[in-house]
Amino acid sequence: KADQETGKYSDYYEVTYDDGEVEDMTNQECIRYWAKLPTLKNPVRGRTLFALELFAGVGAITQEFASCGWEVRSHDILKDKNSTDYVDIMKILFKDIGRVPDFIFASPMCFTYSLLAGGKHRSPATGEYEKTAEALHNNSIFTKMIYIMRWAKKYNPHVIFVIENPKGLLQRMPLMHMAETEKVLGIRAVHVDYCQWGRMEKKPTMLWSNSEELRGALGGTCTASTCPFFYRGHPVSPRGNSEASAEIPQALAKEIAQCVNSIFYQMKIRKKPAVELSPEEIEKFDNGTAVLGDREEISG
Repeated sequence: KADQETGKYSDYYEVTYDDGEVEDMTNQECIRYWAKLPTLKNPVRGRTLFALELFAGVGAITQEFASCGWEVRSHDILKDKNSTDYVDIMKILFKDIGRVPDFIFASPMCFTYSLLAGGKHRSPATGEYEKTAEALHNNSIFTKMIYIMRWAKKYNPHVIFVIENPKGLLQRMPLMHMAETEKVLGIRAVHVDYCQWGRMEKKPTMLWSNSEELRGALGGTCTASTCPFFYRGHPVSPRGNSEASAEIPQALAKEIAQCVNSIFYQMKIRKKPAVELSPEEIEKFDNGTAVLGDREEISG
């Protein structure tokens, strides 16, 4: 919105409601309002699909799935982020999710897996995977994330997962190796450079997904034929622009949403009834016992 006196643009948008009322809203307020709007039901098309975004950040995934007509819900512990709900993942209850997701995107904290940490938190070469309290806590967060995904897979076998993290130590962690097994999530990694999705920095990133079709659509690395900065260097460094670089490119988020939506359209997932959980099943999720053997299989 432009200031009438200075002509400069502010961080507010002028929103006009159907009744003519006008209100100034921040970007975060617009996203939360849009994401929480009731989705119109169309019995011919089937049920409304549901996407869950964990560690939402700017909420790029939430925005793009909402634009595809999905019901969306996103979580972040920080209240300056663009999530629909502010909640600690370690304290998430069923009421914070609301229904069994058809798609889950997660971008867990990366600082203990980063190569820039110089082995402070983890050293796979020496078998030291939890050298600090921060590394131990991040492992607990990762375990809870996998628990939520396994729970969704139990009730919706068609569910698609995407886990995003900068290229670093996460792919060498025993927890990730366990998650990659078919018995757990059956995810595989694909290497993506963010400069291939319209960003000024390269930022080599790993995306894990259990969908082969989705992985095929997302892969793309920096080469002389695909990146104008290949020879002269990328003008932006993730180190000096960490907050912006931490977020997934909007173009990549759009590609993920459109691809997943297309996959489910071909599979006629909308025609399958939504899962209705009993009070006992909800209680098991809240107690951390919804997936039998989860604590034994996902540990270390």
